[in-house]
Amino acid sequence: MDVVGWGYFLGLLVLLVPLLPFLVIVWAVSNVLRAGRPAARGGAGTGALGDRVRPAPRPRPAVRAETRRQRTRVSTSSKG
Repeated sequence: MDVVGWGYFLGLLVLLVPLLPFLVIVWAVSNVLRAGRPAARGGAGTGALGDRVRPAPRPRPAVRAETRRQRTRVSTSSKG
C-alpha cells in the first residue's frame, strides 16, 4: 500500500506542477486589480486589508405562537 500512496502522490505532482505558473499568474493579477480598485464610499465598509466587510445579519422575526391556519381550524367532531 505504501507504493500506491507514493504513486498517487507522484502522479498528482506530475499533473499539477505544470499548472503552478498559471495559478501564480492568476493570483498576482487578482491582487494587482484588487489593490488598484478604489475603496467604496471613501473607505467605509472595508476591512484592515481592504476587503469588503459583510453587513451584520438582520434579526429573525419572532415566531408566533399559532398560525392563521390553526386559528381558523374548525372542529370536525360531532356531538350527537
